[in-house]
Amino acid sequence: MSGRPVYSGSFSRDNQCLDTAYRVLADHARMVTVCLADGMFPQECYNLNHIIKRSLSIGCKHFGFTRGHGGLGELARVVAETLGQAYPELMTQLPRITTVLEHEEEAFYDTQKDVSRGWKNLVMERPELASVTCYHVPRSVEGIEDMLPHLPKWRERGNTLPGDAAHKLYATYGFSIALINELAQVYGLVVDEEGLEAAMEEARQRAREGQVRAYYGMGVNKDGRLLEDLQASNIPLTDDSAKYLYNTDSQGRYEFPPVETNILALVVDGSRVERIRGSATVGVILKATNFYHESGGQDGDTGWLETSGAQLRVSSVDNIGGYLIHWGLLEHGEVAVGDTAVVRISEMPRLGCMRNHTATHLLNSVIKTITGVSCQTSSRAHHLIKSWIAQQCPIHRRTIGFQELLQEGSVTLVPGEVYPYSVHVISSRARRDSAVQEGEVGYLESREPCCGTHLLNTAHIGTFVIESVSKAGQSNIRIRGLCGEEAARAESNGVAALQKMREWERLVNEAMSAGAKDRLLHLDQDIKEWHAGMSAKLLPHLVRCSISQAVEDLARLLKKSIRVDANVEMANEVKDIMSRQPAGAIIHLVETDFGTSKPKLRQATKIAKDRPILLMVKTNGIVMARCTLPEAMAGQGSLSTGVAQLCPGLTGGMCRDTP
Repeated sequence: MSGRPVYSGSFSRDNQCLDTAYRVLADHARMVTVCLADGMFPQECYNLNHIIKRSLSIGCKHFGFTRGHGGLGELARVVAETLGQAYPELMTQLPRITTVLEHEEEAFYDTQKDVSRGWKNLVMERPELASVTCYHVPRSVEGIEDMLPHLPKWRERGNTLPGDAAHKLYATYGFSIALINELAQVYGLVVDEEGLEAAMEEARQRAREGQVRAYYGMGVNKDGRLLEDLQASNIPLTDDSAKYLYNTDSQGRYEFPPVETNILALVVDGSRVERIRGSATVGVILKATNFYHESGGQDGDTGWLETSGAQLRVSSVDNIGGYLIHWGLLEHGEVAVGDTAVVRISEMPRLGCMRNHTATHLLNSVIKTITGVSCQTSSRAHHLIKSWIAQQCPIHRRTIGFQELLQEGSVTLVPGEVYPYSVHVISSRARRDSAVQEGEVGYLESREPCCGTHLLNTAHIGTFVIESVSKAGQSNIRIRGLCGEEAARAESNGVAALQKMREWERLVNEAMSAGAKDRLLHLDQDIKEWHAGMSAKLLPHLVRCSISQAVEDLARLLKKSIRVDANVEMANEVKDIMSRQPAGAIIHLVETDFGTSKPKLRQATKIAKDRPILLMVKTNGIVMARCTLPEAMAGQGSLSTGVAQLCPGLTGGMCRDTP
C-alpha cells in the first residue's frame, strides 16, 4: 500500500524503527475502526481524537500519507475485512467509519498547513523536540513556548513538572497526558501526577458548580440565604409540569391553556416581602406554573401574571433549587402572598422556540446518520429533514430512567451535558427515501433526552432550510438552520437570487456575443458589487454555494474574454507604432485591468522582430515587461548598444521615463 519495506518483526532500543511504526499504526487502526463502529465520535472522546491524529502523523512520517492518498480509511477497510466475520457490525458500519475518517483527515491536513511551519521553526531552535510527536496538536508550539522559560526553575525544584503547569498544557493547549509525559521526558522532568490530578479535579468541580449555578439561578441566590429561607419556611417547590400541557385545535393551531395558581412568595432585591404595590420590579414564586425557565439551550418564557387587582408583565424566569421565580414589572395595583393568580405565556415566542428545538433534534439525528458536513452532505441533510417534515410524523415524550435509556441504543447525547437520573425522552421516526446508501437503515429516528418543550408533529415545523455551514475549531462544524417565517423568507430570497444570477449570465453572454468590451467591464464590476451585497442577505446555504460558484465562473469567463481583447489591442498598438515610426527602437506601456501572460507578450514583441522593443503591461500597480533585440544586433555582440538605444537614459540600473 505504501511502497515501504515489508514488516520484518524487528525492534530497536529507541522504538523509532519502521517496524515499530507498523505495529503502532496497526494497533491504532483496529482501535479507531472498532470505536467508530460502536458509535463513538472523535469530537465526543478526546482519546479517540488524539489517537486518530497520532495515527495520521505516523502515517505521514513513515508511510507517505498525503491528502487523498493513503490514510486511515484504507486501513479501516482492511480491519473490517479481517475482523468482519467475527464482528459483522464492522462491515455494516464501514461507510459511516470511512466518512468520519475522511472528515478527520481533511481537518488534520488543514491544521498541518499552519502547525507544521511553526513546528519546523521551533525544532530548528530546539533540536531536542524532533522526537516529540505533539506537532499535530494545533496549539503545540504555543504550549511549548509557554513552558520553556520555566524549565530552569523546575529543574531547581527537583526536576518536576508541576501539576498546575501540566494541567495548563492539558486544558489550555490540548496536550494529552501521554504527550505531557513525553515532553517532560525530553527535558528530564517528571510530571507531578498527584498535582495534575488535583488541578483536574478542581477544574471539574468549578465546571460542576458553574452548571449548577446556571441551572439553579445562583446569580439571584448569591449567598444562599434566599434558598435557605424558602426551604426553612416549608414552601413547596414549584410544580411546572403544566409547561408540557398544550395541544392543537382542529385547524392545527397550538393552544397553551393558562394556569390558575397561588402566590407562595414575593422577592424584591433578593429578599422576601409579604406584599408590593405600585410600579416595581418583583419576583413571584407560584404553587404551579406553565412557564419554561431557560435551560438546555432553550430560552425561557415571557408572559403575564394577573390577580384580581394587579397585572405583572413577566420578562424572565429563574430556577433556584426548584423554586421558579417569575420576574417582571408590576404595572399597577398590589400583589400579596396568598393571592390567587392566573399565568399566561406569550404564545408566539414559545412556539418559535418549540419549532427551533424540534428542528434541532431532527438535524442532530440526520447529521449523526449521514456524518460529515459539506456542500454535498448539507444538501442531503436538508432533503432528509424536509422529507421528515412532509411525512407529518408524530413526536412523542416519555419519562424513563437515564440508565434505562442508555440500554435502548441509538440515543443522541450532548457532549458535556449533565443528565438527571430520570429524563424526558423526545422521539420521532420517519421513513427513508430512495437515497438510502449501503450500510444505512431504512428509517430516520430521533431519540434524545431533553427537558425542553417540543412540537407534537414534525409537520408543524413548516419550512426548514440550512442557512450556513462553517468551521468551528479544528474539526467541528457549525450548522445554522432556520424554520418557520425566517426559513420561508430565506427560501424566497434564494429564488430571487437565483433568478438574478440567471439574468447576469444572460447579460454577460449577450455582451460577449456583441464584443462589447466596455459593457463587459461594467458587468464585471456590477456582478462583484451585487455578490458582495448578497453576503448580508438571508439565503439557504445551498443557494449561497451555487451563487458563489456561478459568480466565480462568470468572473473567470469575463477575465478571459476581456484579456483576449486586451491582448489583441496590445498587438494592434505595436503594429500602429511600427506604421507611424518605420525605424528606431520601440518603448510602449499598455495599461489594463486584466493583465496579460508571457506567451502573449512574446507574440506581441515578435511583431517587431527586426527592431529593438521594450513592451510593458501595467495591471493593478504591477508591471510585466519583455525586451527583445533583433537577432542581427544580438549576434554582433551589441546587446548593451541595443539596450542603450531603447533606454538612452539608463544609468545606475534606472531607466528614465520615456514619453
